[in-house]
Amino acid sequence: MNTIIPENLMDNVEKSLIKHVKNKDKKRHMYKVVSVIISFLVILPAATFAYSNYNDNVLYKQSIDLARKNNDVTKVNKTFKYKGVSFNIKEIVADTTGIEVIYEVSDSKYSINKISFGDKDNKKFDAFAYTYSDSNPNSKQRSFFIGLDSSEVEYVKNNPVSIDIESIKNEGTNTSKGMVDKVKDFVYGKDKATKLEWVLKTKVPLKETKIVPVNKEYSLDVGTLKINSLRIGLFTTNFDYTFIPKDKDISMVNPMFSIRLGRNYVDGSMGESYGPFEGMISSNKSFSEVRNGVGENSVFFGTRSFKSLYYKKPSQIGIKLIALNVEYKTNDSNKSYKIDKNKLPIEISYNGESFKITHIKENKDSIQYNIEYSKNNRIYNEVLTNICEETTNKNMFNNYSESQCKSDKVKFVDQISRDAVYNSLVKKVPNLYEIEKHEATSEKETNSFQNAVISTKITLHHKRNNGPMRFVITGATKKLIYNVDELIINNYGN
Repeated sequence: MNTIIPENLMDNVEKSLIKHVKNKDKKRHMYKVVSVIISFLVILPAATFAYSNYNDNVLYKQSIDLARKNNDVTKVNKTFKYKGVSFNIKEIVADTTGIEVIYEVSDSKYSINKISFGDKDNKKFDAFAYTYSDSNPNSKQRSFFIGLDSSEVEYVKNNPVSIDIESIKNEGTNTSKGMVDKVKDFVYGKDKATKLEWVLKTKVPLKETKIVPVNKEYSLDVGTLKINSLRIGLFTTNFDYTFIPKDKDISMVNPMFSIRLGRNYVDGSMGESYGPFEGMISSNKSFSEVRNGVGENSVFFGTRSFKSLYYKKPSQIGIKLIALNVEYKTNDSNKSYKIDKNKLPIEISYNGESFKITHIKENKDSIQYNIEYSKNNRIYNEVLTNICEETTNKNMFNNYSESQCKSDKVKFVDQISRDAVYNSLVKKVPNLYEIEKHEATSEKETNSFQNAVISTKITLHHKRNNGPMRFVITGATKKLIYNVDELIINNYGN
């Protein structure tokens, strides 16, 4: 049984995901913590969000500097004003993955807040971008990024386009806010902006993205992972993967890699990850024909990105799989428990994993639930939960919640074999500790590959509800670590 991934899969997904995100019921992890909301913004396609990968206030700063040195920028120098504040669109840099617009504002408190992207007559494309003000209030330079799919690339190559500035924002005293507070404002409507309309019509030269076939397959205990191709663009280098799980209860997979560029190592864990949207992709169906629960194989896919090799090419690229973050769903509706504050602690067991609701603290407009896990005989890194009203079964995570997790070293049921793999990774992956830092839940946490969540504080912010509540288990996560052979790519720059 062969699974065929359509050539235009990623393009179709970018378009489908926009509608999917708008229409789909809000999931637990979007409301669990603001930091998860930030991650959600980062992992969505560039066609949906211009994610905040800023360096000195400009996205992909190193690549932009190299593009300038190689005369691969388009000078614009067009200005619009709002109440005496000037916005100067200075340059455009573009390849077949997207368009970056660099601008300068006369007052650093202001920034472009929302744009749209259209054809020469300003008929809007499906692609659109959000920009976020940089945390540095003293810099006047900014940028935003517009993602392109294949149909838009073909249009941009042969026609002028319209970039419509729809709103700007005065951060004012908000420039001192942290990223968490800014995302809260964005999600809950406090991110006020001033509407306007100024349209830049311009021709945008695109640099081609080089595609290198890879087709490397890994047979793992939980499924088959395949690295399909390497894409070398002006902004980033990335590779795309597909994953076919063995277990039908796997609901999401996030692979982690260490990337070797010559003798230098970088983190290869950042990028986009997609599930099959509760549908299937089978050998006889294109992506556009995917239907809920129909098909032969459930396919997960995504990309992993690292710095651009467009201008500076190392002698060799090495890609090494080091871990999979696997999320499992449960279809057992009986995995729910009535919460009685007078009968605490409540001990719960899920597939052999034990934990307790130890304490409930009631405030005027919120309730805090404290959960503690055992440090021994761990199976999962975390059990995923919802809290629902007893009478209506309403998911209370839809009324904004925060979750603070604490992780620490635990003993897994397979600790001996896990130690052997981890110790071999320490020898083979020089940047392992650096990658683990990115995974850590706090600055003090080390060796996150060997850690698991040991306690969680869930705070529900909502109007006081006197009805009984239920604690619902929706699934669990595992971090599986691997020491497989490094994939080596030579002669990729020819």
